[in-house]
Amino acid sequence: MLVPKPIQSIGEASTPGSVVLLHLAVSLPPRSLSTTDFELQSRMPDVEQLLLDLHVLVLTPSKLVMVFPNPTMNVGYMARSALRMEYACCSAIALVGTAFAWQPIAHRGVFHDVDDSQANAENSIGALYRAGDLGLPGVELDLRLSSDGVVMVTHDVLTNRATTVDNYGGKLNSVDVALGRQPAVAGININSRTGSQWNDTPLKIYGRNAQLVTDGSQKMQTLDEMLSYYSNYISGNGGATFMLVLDIQSPEIFEKAADSVRKAGLETSVYLKFFATSAIDSSQYTYKGAETCAAYAHYSGLTGLRIIPQINNGEIVNKGGEAYINVFHTQLSIQDYLACWRDAERYRVSADFTHVAASVAPGDHVATAGAMSALQWAKQNGRGTISILPNPDACSVNRGSSTYWSFQSNNVAAKQFDNNARNVKQDFINSMNKYIDYVVVDTMGNVGSHTYYTDYDDFVSHLC
Repeated sequence: MLVPKPIQSIGEASTPGSVVLLHLAVSLPPRSLSTTDFELQSRMPDVEQLLLDLHVLVLTPSKLVMVFPNPTMNVGYMARSALRMEYACCSAIALVGTAFAWQPIAHRGVFHDVDDSQANAENSIGALYRAGDLGLPGVELDLRLSSDGVVMVTHDVLTNRATTVDNYGGKLNSVDVALGRQPAVAGININSRTGSQWNDTPLKIYGRNAQLVTDGSQKMQTLDEMLSYYSNYISGNGGATFMLVLDIQSPEIFEKAADSVRKAGLETSVYLKFFATSAIDSSQYTYKGAETCAAYAHYSGLTGLRIIPQINNGEIVNKGGEAYINVFHTQLSIQDYLACWRDAERYRVSADFTHVAASVAPGDHVATAGAMSALQWAKQNGRGTISILPNPDACSVNRGSSTYWSFQSNNVAAKQFDNNARNVKQDFINSMNKYIDYVVVDTMGNVGSHTYYTDYDDFVSHLC
């Protein structure tokens, strides 16, 4: 079924209980000279029915106009806070294959650029600022612990690839290691040094054709420092909405990151996206329904903070063909796990459960069904949604042939990019499009044109 892509994206308003007003100007087939206007009004949270109504309306017309004046809006919040949208002027757009296009969250910030001289290091202040400057709604950054428990903003467990602390004079190139041009030197673990030792360590920048273009000016930061820069950035932009999503994979990082966010006064701007089981320390908890998730939030310092449970295929348990996860000394269905965090909001000590994140991997049909269930549950329960879509980290060219690469957290050598895995994730996003608000995706910047690219073909055309 063909449904329209909006001219502008939809987003959050802060007036609970207000009326949603959509003005649709539908152009009929050429032989008809009339134009029919539809006005739909719906009170929240019955957004799902509203979307279904829109689908019915556009089955027969050849073109559809949908006008939303505020380009910063995001449809994912429609079910959480009622919106009031009024129309201004109209122009026809052709039908395309998606109802409401998802918005990109820049994975590790915007660090690639079509011009190497404008490129940033990943997970850097520059990459965060670039995403905001180019108009993306947010970034996702990675966190690791130093030897003394300081939260550092970096992705890899082994630092050789991303930093100049690499056992190769600061010149190690993970693609060259994979190609046999450089030796596979011993890895240096992020937990081998203290936070003060890692802080301000120069970061590498990989440009076109996987060449290092590092000038040493961009540095690794502690989370506390990054939050300070982020706070200054949004304050300098009049407090405009710009999401910072922190990717959390362990209980210790979860608690420390929560403490840092609270101390920085960023409870309503920063989102803690956590692995549904591996980021939870269940050892002291026995599942008793919502009170368990409320207690966990309270004793882990999550009260009032924005959280995003992430359903990962690697944490799914196949129980009779159904997706379950092991947490709080029991096995819970995806729906029951998410309901635990939702129902915990009845308690004053709960976290603010805003979104659900889910993605898929090739060949795991149970996990795929679980991811679908998670996103559908989110929409039915007034939560935003996020999925994940990788693009290659680097490209090398040999005799006119391009090879695409992914960097590895636990290996100093890159590995060839898995196109099949990406295609599976892309197909999942396409099939679940109406349920997905945001996608964490590797983003190619174009500072000269003040734009960016997330589409695979556009992205890789500037990578080599």
